[in-house]
Amino acid sequence: MSQASQRATAQLCRAASSLLQWRGMAKAVTTKLNVELLETVEGVGTTGRVARVNHGFARNFLVPNKLAMVVARPRRGRADAGGDEAAAGQQQQQAAAASPGQQTLEKQQQQFDKLLKTLTGTTLTIKRRTTDGQALEHVLSAQDIADAVAKQLRIRLVPEMVDLGGETLKVAGEYRLPLKLVLPSGERAQLDVTVSST
Repeated sequence: MSQASQRATAQLCRAASSLLQWRGMAKAVTTKLNVELLETVEGVGTTGRVARVNHGFARNFLVPNKLAMVVARPRRGRADAGGDEAAAGQQQQQAAAASPGQQTLEKQQQQFDKLLKTLTGTTLTIKRRTTDGQALEHVLSAQDIADAVAKQLRIRLVPEMVDLGGETLKVAGEYRLPLKLVLPSGERAQLDVTVSST
C-alpha cells in the first residue's frame, strides 16, 4: 500500500469518526409544559392539580381530549406578603387572562371564520370553452373547482370537500355547490360558482 493511499485511508477514518461524533451530539431536547388537569389522569395527577408534562403529550393527548389546559409558567422565588388574599387575586388574574394555548386556539378559530366567510361570500368565476354556447368541452370536476378556489381566493381546498355528489359539471351556468364544512349555525357551507363560456 502506498503512502498516499495510507494518508487517504487515515483521513477517511478521521472524517467517519467525526461524523459519528456529530450524530451522537444531536439529541432531542424534551420540553416540559405546565398544565392544569381538568380530569384525573392516571400517572399524571388528579383534577385541579398543576402538572409538568412533555409538550407533545399535552399537545397531542391532554388538551385535545379536554383532560387538561395549558397554564402560564408559575413564578419562582417570590414570597407574597398578602397571604391568601394575594394568592386569590393572582388566581383571578390568571383565570381572566387566556393561556397561550387558548389564545392560539382562539386565533385559529378567527382565521378559520375569516376563511369561511371569504369562501361562502364570494362567487367563483370559471371560464371554459363550450361546444354550442352551453355544453362544456371538458367537464369540471371537484379538483378543477378546488384549483380555481386556490387560484382566485388563495384558499387551499381539498377536492373531497366539494360535494358534487359523484357528478361533474357539464353545462355553463350558475351553481351553488355544497361543501363538506359546517357553519357555526349548523348548516352546510355552500360555494357559489359561475361557469361561463370563453
